[in-house]
Order: sequence, then structure tokens, then C-alpha cells
Amino acid sequence: MLLLFDIDATLIKLKHGVGRGVLREAFLHTYHVDPVDALVGYSFSGRTDRQIVLDISLLLNISQETAERRFPDYQLEMERRMTASIDHSCLDVLDGVSTMLESVATQHDLALVTGNIKRIAFHKLSVGGIDHFFEIGAFGCEHANRSLLPPLAIERFNATFGTRHSPSTSVVIGDAPGDVQCATDNGIATIAVATGEFTTAQLLEYGATAALSSFADVSSLLNAIESLPTPMKH
Repeated sequence: MLLLFDIDATLIKLKHGVGRGVLREAFLHTYHVDPVDALVGYSFSGRTDRQIVLDISLLLNISQETAERRFPDYQLEMERRMTASIDHSCLDVLDGVSTMLESVATQHDLALVTGNIKRIAFHKLSVGGIDHFFEIGAFGCEHANRSLLPPLAIERFNATFGTRHSPSTSVVIGDAPGDVQCATDNGIATIAVATGEFTTAQLLEYGATAALSSFADVSSLLNAIESLPTPMKH
């Protein structure tokens, strides 16, 4: 199987509101409007960085054309500020994740499907000491619509490693309804983990194929992969 991992609240968690703070600074620098009011009550969970910019711009009456045109500048500003701000003091690898990745990597292929900008994604994983598990992925700077990312990750993995993965031999692993939706839209199974804003019951209601409370017990993930519906297995 090709396991397509989300990052934030699935593998790692930022502390002290650093992500939200840096986003505010980068948005203000790029678009010259303070998004503080638009950020009140806005959840980043399951959204791509590109979608977040479009959503906030809409709330601030910034045209979508302007939001898209200036996004490359925003991306560079986010990369600069996030890589400077994120270190061991504000990032935790979630319980059981390192052991889980060690275990599944011996049996399955691993890639990323994340809402993060690519450079930021790998910086977070590097700070957490788990970047060596991932070489390939699809990222939130590439498309606003997260559902366009899983096919891109599968295609890239196959092209790089000569594999023949498809939606039926892939599974998205994440913590939010956005992870479930991007998988469902592509006929891919989802194993959701309740380490973010949503419970296992809620994630199952959103359509997850299976849901776990955490990765503290790696056997629960391996069992969930083994128990996927037959068409979604090798």
C-alpha cells in the first residue's frame, strides 16, 4: 500500500500559536491588510495553505485574482518566516508517531498529502526528526483544492520509484474531514486519527473508512490497513 500522510495534527503539532501568528505576519506583509479579524474562529484543519489565503482574502474583500497573483510572494514570505520560527521549542511529534513510521515503512510505501507549502512541510518534519521517511508528496502550495493532491502524490511516487500504485492501493491518513474528503473524491480509503479537532465518531460520520484514537499502539494502524475493503488492498 501507498500511505499518504497528512502532517499537522496527524504527525506533529505546533505549540504557542506559532503557525497562526506567522500566517498573520506574512499575509499583512504581502497583501497589506491585517487578517486578525478574519482569523477569529477560522480553522486551518484540513485546508491547504493556498485555500486558506483565498478564504481569508474573500473575508477581507481582496479579489481572488489579487490573492492568486500575489500568492508566490506570500509563499516566499511564509517559507522565510516559518523556517525561522519553528524549532524544537514549539513543535511536538505526536505520541507513537516515530515508532509507527519505523514500523509501517518496513511494509508499505510512504508519501505526503499535506496542506502545507512544500518547504515548510519538510522543515517541520526535519525539526521533528522524521523527514527521512518521506521523499515524495503533494503540497498545499500547488492547489487550493486538496482533492487534487492525492492523484498528484501517487503519480509522482510511481514516476520516482517505478511502482504502480493507484487509488485502490493507496490510503490517506489524516486527522480532519478535509483529509477524508480528498480521499473520498478520488476513490481512496481513509484511516483517520483523532489527534486533531475531531473525534473518531465524527471522522467516521464524515466518511472515514476507519478511525483511530492515536498512533500510540502501532498495531491498531497495521490492523486498520489490513482490514481495508478488499478492492483497496493489493
